[in-house]
Amino acid sequence: MTAKNKGKHLWLRNNFSAISSQFLDTFTVLFLLCSFGVIEWKLFGILLLNGFLFKLLVALLDTPILYFFVY
Repeated sequence: MTAKNKGKHLWLRNNFSAISSQFLDTFTVLFLLCSFGVIEWKLFGILLLNGFLFKLLVALLDTPILYFFVY
């Protein structure tokens, strides 16, 4: 629990951390795959968007589960 928010806004902290880390993860993996020729660069944008949107959806859907276990 932080002093600034006194334990409130758990959903915001959970989703912000998940969203930012998942974007970085998706970007890094796809960048490496393209750099080593495993996938074509022309697919980078669409794969980044699709992969990130899927992870965003999962992060948003796991928020009620997080609240259940915390409380």
